[in-house]
Amino acid sequence: MLGLRHVLFVSAAAILLCLLPGASAQAADDACRTGQLKSARITASVRFTHQGEDYSKAEGRLKIKVPKSWNHAPDLLLNEDTERYRTAMRCLLRQPGDLYPYRDTEGRTSAPAVTVEKEWVTVDQRTVTWVVSRGTREFGPWKITVGARLWKLELVRPPALDGSWWQEVAVDLGGRAARSVSSTPTTGTTTELTWNREKPGGAPPEIRLSLQPPAAKALAARWSDYPWYLLDAFAWLPLPLLFSVLLLDVARRTRRAPAGLPRADAETRTVDNLIAVGWLTFVVGVVELFDGPLLG
Repeated sequence: MLGLRHVLFVSAAAILLCLLPGASAQAADDACRTGQLKSARITASVRFTHQGEDYSKAEGRLKIKVPKSWNHAPDLLLNEDTERYRTAMRCLLRQPGDLYPYRDTEGRTSAPAVTVEKEWVTVDQRTVTWVVSRGTREFGPWKITVGARLWKLELVRPPALDGSWWQEVAVDLGGRAARSVSSTPTTGTTTELTWNREKPGGAPPEIRLSLQPPAAKALAARWSDYPWYLLDAFAWLPLPLLFSVLLLDVARRTRRAPAGLPRADAETRTVDNLIAVGWLTFVVGVVELFDGPLLG
């Protein structure tokens, strides 16, 4: 009986620990050896480009210098396919406990660059996103929430780097002044803002901005939403419809043989082929126009 009580007590305690909020996050933090990252040095930046693009583009950069004494530092030099490399990168660039770390709104031309110095291992990540529709877009340590007219930009620090030294954070709004800024930047202008911390320690910067993009870019993002994106497909629909009607009309005229004249087999096949091609052209045209908007 004593053994059964002991087993029940241990099981209940384990269940309560799993249900405690933050238990899984704390375990992930321990796996990342967060305490060893307090001396890490970080710079981050984002730059918007509105001109010369169909949609507004935002390019992010995150540069992290971790001490060689960090347990996962050697893993950053391994092949990208190894689990140890991915675990180390997730600690620095993502939520450690995130089971789905992939983002369809984040573009990268290559994996983060890794270099080694005397006392440091440096990870340099470059990301990009295009604001093609409303909603939330995450890329690197940045998050853009696209509204009907205003866009909100926020710095989302990876939890393992919350206690690290964020030396500099720079935001280039692409020539557009912000509508709101929090917290107050250290230096900069109305369109280029910088937050600096000369010494380690203290709370990292909480950065949130809102900006009003050019009207054309805001309209382009809005027109990518339902049901507006269907209008473009409907605008092109008359083209395959007109071509199909012309083919069917040719088939109708060909079928009208003078009375009393026998119809050759070749002529019959030609008419049937014209009718088939006419309908096929229309169906293919509709699928081509609407498969993207309706199926993504």
